[in-house]
Order: sequence, then structure tokens, then C-alpha cells
Amino acid sequence: EYLRRRGVRAMPPDAALAALGRILDADESGVTISDTHWGRFASGFAAARPAPLLAELPTVDDDPAHRAGPAPRPAPAAIDRAGLLVLVRAEAAEVLGHDGIDDVPADAEFAALGFDSLAAVQLRRRLGEATGLSLPAPVLFDHGTPDALAAHLHGLLTDAAGGTSAPVAASALVEMYRRAVGTGRAAEAVEVLGTVATFRPVFRAPDELGGPPALVPLGTGAGGPPLICCAGTAAASGPREFTAFAAALADLRDVAVLPQTGFLPGEPLPAGLDVLLDVQADAVLAHCAGGPFVLVGHSAGANMAHALALRLEARGADPAALVLMDIYTPAAPGAMGVWREEMLAWVAERSVVPVDDTRLTAMGAYHRLLLGWAPRPIRAPVLHLYAGEPVGAWPDPRQDWRSRFDGAHTSAEVPGTHFSMMTEHASVAAATVHKWLDEVCPPRVP
Repeated sequence: EYLRRRGVRAMPPDAALAALGRILDADESGVTISDTHWGRFASGFAAARPAPLLAELPTVDDDPAHRAGPAPRPAPAAIDRAGLLVLVRAEAAEVLGHDGIDDVPADAEFAALGFDSLAAVQLRRRLGEATGLSLPAPVLFDHGTPDALAAHLHGLLTDAAGGTSAPVAASALVEMYRRAVGTGRAAEAVEVLGTVATFRPVFRAPDELGGPPALVPLGTGAGGPPLICCAGTAAASGPREFTAFAAALADLRDVAVLPQTGFLPGEPLPAGLDVLLDVQADAVLAHCAGGPFVLVGHSAGANMAHALALRLEARGADPAALVLMDIYTPAAPGAMGVWREEMLAWVAERSVVPVDDTRLTAMGAYHRLLLGWAPRPIRAPVLHLYAGEPVGAWPDPRQDWRSRFDGAHTSAEVPGTHFSMMTEHASVAAATVHKWLDEVCPPRVP
């Protein structure tokens, strides 16, 4: 199903065997046989990283026999609300690899349909091309069902036809950050944002926050302790970064995300790491109601998960396990320090989360919070997953660019880059985590 949605179709056995026979008769080696929808494969692959080779290939979308999609797109001016709903459902079905719109109910949540950040980018682009609208990155999640999204598109088109819509200008901070990313000065910009963040309101004690932050549930399952995923600290971080990971664990494990406080409008920032960990520990314990749980983190969120595990163990509420995915610590940034500009540029270009002043200053604040933090040994078993593909060119062949974590009980490589391991390759990461957890903390038998 994962491959089919990305354009690699199952081959009829007779056709596959016939092709294999021809290759063997010709004594060929190193040949791959596949039935690939190149248009779908290329759009998904290039959404995660530049793909110059695929860009030069002729796409099967040029062949009428391979064109998918229930119907040609009508001109925007001719689309009413009902037509827009058909358009949204048809394009969603195409992105997901379904045969028709019946597989995309009008009232179904996009997340429940299987939309991860990569699929969301693809659908946003297709709808933008079909309607002529410039759609913001989070449009699918701000309008979470095909029906709600169609209503939103109808409103935008109606406003555009009447001349009542006007683009909202980005703030000076957002423009500064975009320029810094574009000119390779993002690291300097983050330092500036940390200074600006000192002017934001803060909470110095848990009771000043008005209660622990609520966890965001992403999926339910029947096996073993629930997974509590700690969101990252980049401007575009949040619960959505675990969408694909949680979807791959559907019906297997409960998955919820602990967001970082201060990334939403009106939220104060933590005055220090200690008070942040106290409110997060309160949130986890309230959510799990005394039951076992597993902490999970990716990238900077892995640092947060480890710090939270230490705080919970100090309270006598040990996590059942800790999962750290592609962690780079502030004390040993490794490849993160070399590829920082590339990583920030990747997030800025492909994120489905809107970047605003609140998120930018929160990123700067958390950067300062974690600067002096370093991991210490914990009692819980630790799984360390690391990406098998580099984000960019590596300048020193004598050193390994891969993520390392000396305190891990088990380490395993998974396919993808630092980012794609959590999007198009998230199913492998999720399966590895699920299998390991079954071994170290098997489900309790009633």
C-alpha cells in the first residue's frame, strides 16, 4: 500500500515473469523490473528532496493510457462548491493512489485518510494548480476534511472573483528569517530570534501556566504501552511531524504527541528548562493515569524526550522505554552543525506548518534553553534509530556523519534522510520501534 500510493504499482504475475524471462535470456544483470507511475513517483520523491534525474525523465502522465484521476479539471471560474468538493476528493484520491473518489469520504479527516506531510504538500500543489490559488502550507490541516477544504476554496475563489481578497504580508521577523535561510545565515538569525524571545512573557512555575499542556492523540492501538512523542523545537515543529509515524502504527499502539509550550499565539515561554520539564512531566503522568508509557523523540525532540525521561525517573515515574530517532545533542551536534543551513532551508521550503513570529521566537528561545544540556545515563532501555542517507555532501570522509548515541541499548539504521525517515520511510521506523518494544516491554496478557 505504501509503494502503491507513491507510484510503484503491483505487477501482474504473468507480465513480471515474462519480463524476468527476457532479462535472463539476455544474460543481463543489475536490472530492476517495476510498473511505475512516473508522474506520481516523481512528484512525491521530489517533494522530499530535489530530484534532477527524475525531472529529466518523460512522465507517464504524458501518455493518455496512464493518466489517472476521475475527471479533467474544470476551469476555476466554472467550479461551484459541489464541483470543488469533487475536485478535492478526486485529487486526494490521486495522491493517495486510490481508484476513485469513493475512497475519500467528504467528511473524513485528512489525517485519518493517511495524509502525512509529504502527501499534504502534493495535494496542496495539485489544488493550487487546478484553482489558480496560492494556498498556504497548512491549508489541509486548518480545514481538516474534504468538505471543509472545498468550502474554504469556494470562499477564496468567490473573494478573488469579487476582488475582495488581499494577501497578508509577512512580518519583518518572518522576512528576516527567510532572507537568512536564503543567504546561508540561518544560524545567525536563530541567535537573533533568541534575543527577541527574551521580551516575550514567560512562566516561572507550573501553576503560572494554568495547567499542564494537553497531549494531542494521533492514533489508537491495542498493543503495549502508549507512545508519547515529544515535539521538536524548530519553528515548524509540532504534532504533525509524527503523522506518518502514527499512521504506520494504527491499530497497533496508542500514539500521542506532547507539544512544546510557547509555539502557539498567547502561550508563554518557559523561563528555564527545569520548569518546562516539570509541566511536561505533569502532562505525561496525567495523560497516562499511572500506567506505563514510552517516550519518543526525533531530532531536537529526541533531546527533549531524553531530558523528560530523566525528570520522570527523578520523580520515581520511570518510562518503560525511550526511543531516540536521529538525535544530535547540543554538546555534540555532529552533522547537524555541518548541515544546519541545509536542514533549516529544507524545513522552510517544505513544511506544512505556518511560520510566524510566535514560532520563530519560540525556536530561538528553545535553542538557548538546550545549549547547556547534555544527556546522562537513564534506567530505561533506549532504542536509537539513525538515518541511512545523508542530507547533503559530507566534507570529511574520515568522520561518520550518522547520528550516534552512546547510551543506547540498541541502535539500528533505517532508510531515508534525517527528514524522510519520518515521512516516506516512516513505516520502517515505526515497524522497527514496534518490534523492539514487543521485545523489551511486551504487552500484558489479561
